[in-house]
Amino acid sequence: MSLALPLEGTPARDALDIQHLVDVTISREFSTLSDSRQAARKSFGPGILRVNTLTLMADGSLKLLSWGPRLGRKVLWNFGRV
Repeated sequence: MSLALPLEGTPARDALDIQHLVDVTISREFSTLSDSRQAARKSFGPGILRVNTLTLMADGSLKLLSWGPRLGRKVLWNFGRV
């Protein structure tokens, strides 16, 4: 499996933990959209403005999502289908 990575110096690359991406893809333990939303909800506290998650979408694509405090989400990067 090959994933398209964001270029260095871009906001998506700055938000990405490469080691976590490697661990998730090797173990194939992907978070669904529902799991990611629940994890984001639990992660917010004083001073936390955004939470980023690696999320397996219903169409089979892996995306880097950024969640806001009211659980609005923004796609930072689409890695492609896994």
